[in-house]
Amino acid sequence: MREKRRKFTPEFKSEAVRLVVDTSRPIAEIAREIGVHEGTLGNWVNQHRGPYSQGSGRNCGRGLILRNKAVSRRGIDLVESACHA
Repeated sequence: MREKRRKFTPEFKSEAVRLVVDTSRPIAEIAREIGVHEGTLGNWVNQHRGPYSQGSGRNCGRGLILRNKAVSRRGIDLVESACHA
């Protein structure tokens, strides 16, 4: 038998995101404390930060991300990603 999908109130989600944003603690650590999967909490944080937030990767092309990583490996510092333009 399948487990029922848990539903969280907007207030719970907001407080969980606040813990991540205000304390700068790792998402995984906070997720364990509050009993949610770290991917779920990560999704809530990404939604809070918006579509162009650093690290979301959704609105940047995969090729751009891979190219930036390759450039970084060669020792060239990247000042700004195209995602933030």
